[in-house]
Amino acid sequence: MTPLWPQISVFLERACARSRGRYTVRWLAEQIVNRDMQVWAAFDANGERLTGIAVTHMNLYPSGLKVLQVVAAAGRGVTTGQAVAEVIGMLRAYARAQGCAEIEWSGRKGFSRLARFAGAQDIAVICGLGV
Repeated sequence: MTPLWPQISVFLERACARSRGRYTVRWLAEQIVNRDMQVWAAFDANGERLTGIAVTHMNLYPSGLKVLQVVAAAGRGVTTGQAVAEVIGMLRAYARAQGCAEIEWSGRKGFSRLARFAGAQDIAVICGLGV
């Protein structure tokens, strides 16, 4: 693991807490170590402080459509569309290099507003109902 892991795990815990039981830090860490998923780190303008993370993996749909799926993300002080657009730009370049047609994610409604600065658009709504 990277020396940044203690800081990364704090963000992963926040992302997992919002996943409604879908993910655990342990499971995500295993996927990252096994190279089945990738972890991305964002830093402040000085490159000194970790401000957020994203965890991604390649998803190949039965139709053959290949996408980079963001399965978990969390940040601190990321309040501008410009900051989100920079991270999405980095992910977009990686996805393109891997032969993906698009990037997809689900998340809080507020992130949708910020992601529009990068040209993203809402394509679906995810609803949940406990039973």
